[in-house]
Amino acid sequence: MSEATLVPVDALSPYPGNPRRGRLDVIVESLSQHGQYRPIVVNQRTMQVLAGNHTLEAAKHLGWDDIAVSYVDVDEDTAKRIVLVDNRSNDLAVYDDSALVGLLDELRDSDLGLLVRGSMTPRSTTSSQTSATLTLHLILPRRGC
Repeated sequence: MSEATLVPVDALSPYPGNPRRGRLDVIVESLSQHGQYRPIVVNQRTMQVLAGNHTLEAAKHLGWDDIAVSYVDVDEDTAKRIVLVDNRSNDLAVYDDSALVGLLDELRDSDLGLLVRGSMTPRSTTSSQTSATLTLHLILPRRGC
């Protein structure tokens, strides 16, 4: 993969048939508050976004002229695999609930703070143990901070 390069947003295309449906409002808010902190991944052969389709859409929504891109040079079969793995690996990831709660508590108590709506609920695991699952509905910086 190449180093990040600034590319005009109009030079890029979303991956056709991307199965992921993103929360544009959350991504727009994140880009507004924090900027782009990692490049999107683009197939250099087609200029199609393989990872970061919704980030591109949010950047366009915000009126950005350019976006940071890392290029890969892959055939169509590999491009499909990258799109699928990128989307599915996020689905399969899990949280360390206590570490997540710790981070949220630290940020909640900071000067910037967060708006957090969620709940801790017990859930049964396959090994008959009970663990806590944190359900987060929205994590956004407080407005006006």
